[in-house]
Amino acid sequence: MKRRPLALRAAGGLLAAATLLAGCFGGGPTRPPPAPTPALPTPLTVPTTAIETARSAVAVRLGEAGLQLEATNRRYRPSEPAVLQQAPHALYRIAGADRNQGWVVVYDLGSTDAAVAAAEQYAQYLATFGRANYPADAQFTINQLGSALVFNWWSRSRASDAAPLEAAFGAISEVGQRFQVRG
Repeated sequence: MKRRPLALRAAGGLLAAATLLAGCFGGGPTRPPPAPTPALPTPLTVPTTAIETARSAVAVRLGEAGLQLEATNRRYRPSEPAVLQQAPHALYRIAGADRNQGWVVVYDLGSTDAAVAAAEQYAQYLATFGRANYPADAQFTINQLGSALVFNWWSRSRASDAAPLEAAFGAISEVGQRFQVRG
């Protein structure tokens, strides 16, 4: 068995150490930094025609149930799929609802086809991953009216007074075409 000269073994050891250090401290392939995530848009202060039409339909149905829909300047953003995160939207509340419930979000997707596709994605999102962001007994309604989507949810276990929230949910569920959240 031949032994390698000491200088050759030392050079091999230095090469191995240099490779290890280069892998730990740079010298390898680099990736560009990720693009910054765009800020989520705030609710519109002047609603689009589609949002105003949907809001009016919701207000009429709530009025028939003895409830009122009001504009709000409070901050709220529901758990939603990516397709809705940059969509123009307006935020409303059911008058007198519990502090953390009674939200009605109306989105404008720009076309009926886009609204239907977004409603289907939202229903699928809430039936799977998105459900984890709500109480276990939460009920959801996603309704499409033209190019607008209307979203509302409520939870009996979180309600201090369930009757108006349940009535509001029932009324909103009848506006436009409802997309069922299964699961």
